Amino acid sequence: MASDKFVFTKEAEIDIDQAIYYIVNELGDKSAAKRLYDKFFNTIQRICEFPYSSERAENKFIKNKNVRRALIDNYLLFYLFDEDKHLIVLLRFIYGKRSITELIKEVSL
Repeated sequence: MASDKFVFTKEAEIDIDQAIYYIVNELGDKSAAKRLYDKFFNTIQRICEFPYSSERAENKFIKNKNVRRALIDNYLLFYLFDEDKHLIVLLRFIYGKRSITELIKEVSL
């Protein structure tokens, strides 16, 4: 059951903006930022085609057992598939070495 649409939470929009900003401005690597951006949207396209292809996010602070996560380089993309609306909801895009538990506590997933 594929989806042809997706939406970002406010947190996910901020996450991707901050990741790209950091790579461009702090690391000075525009090409790496573009590669990450392209991989990000390629992953979203794959998720839209196969919403259940990524593993479930297992964490005691994630109350919704349907939250899934996809690995994109050193980042984790958390998302939900709303079957009724045929909609992918992009929840967070988090650098993998950050404290995932602390970030998850900030957002009700």
